[in-house]
Formats: sequence, structure tokens, C-alpha cells
Amino acid sequence: MWSAHGPAVEQKFQGAVKAVSKAKLAMPVDVKVDFLRPTIDTIQQSLQSAWAQLPPPVQQAAPYAGVALGSGLLVYAIQQRRLNNQAQRNRELQVELSGLHKERQELLRRVNTLKANRAPRTEVEARLANAVAEATNAAAAAADAAARAATACIIQRP
Repeated sequence: MWSAHGPAVEQKFQGAVKAVSKAKLAMPVDVKVDFLRPTIDTIQQSLQSAWAQLPPPVQQAAPYAGVALGSGLLVYAIQQRRLNNQAQRNRELQVELSGLHKERQELLRRVNTLKANRAPRTEVEARLANAVAEATNAAAAAADAAARAATACIIQRP
């Protein structure tokens, strides 16, 4: 069914798409309402009238006071950032320290459990035990030999 009508239907759809794409659906919107300009003008006029009421020595010192205030705010902001970074680092270190305390407690508990269960000896302990046993056997053999020699060489006293 589509094979006989396919090209004709496709051409109609392409024509409809072209017609829609050529149509200008956007309407020009030009709003000439300015909300910010009156507010800015009012603030500017208020500041100018306040400045005019200041005595001349204050007007001369105002730029220096402004620089001092700006510098103070800048130093305060930098110091606050440093303090905040330091506090964050302290919190991270506290978390790490508490983790290490927990790990230490776990290791101490494990050591105590191993001591209580008499864990199997390590290789070093086994070699040391063998060396002590051999030394004890050698000392016993030497004592036995000394006793036999003593009985064989009895010197009689007059």
C-alpha cells in the first residue's frame, strides 16, 4: 500500500515542512518600560544631596576614609577565608583522628584477644625455644659427664 503512494506522500510532507519553516511565527515585542533607571536616578540624587550637606573637611577626608574602609573590608574578607579554611581543615583532621583512635582501639582489642587465645608462635619464637632446649640438653649432658668423671677420679685422702 505504501509502496504505491510513498513518493507522493513524502512530497506532500516535505512541502508542508517547507511551508512551516518559511512562516514567521515570532511576533516582535518591544517593551519600553524601564524600572531600573528611575531607581538609580533617585539613589544618585539622594547621595548628591547628602554629599552637599557634609562640611568641607569631611568631604576632603571622605576618600581617605573610603580607602581605609575598603582596605579593612578586604583584609577582613581575606582573614575570614583563612579562618574558614583552617576550621575546615581542623574538622577534617578531627575526623581523621577519630578514625585513627577507632583503629587503635580495634588493634588493641585484637592484640588482647590474641594474647588471651595464645596465638601460635612465630618462627622467631620457635627458633628461640629450640635453641633454649638445645642449650638445656647440652648443659645436662655436660653435668652428667662431669659427674661421671668425678666418680672415676676419686682421690682418697689420708
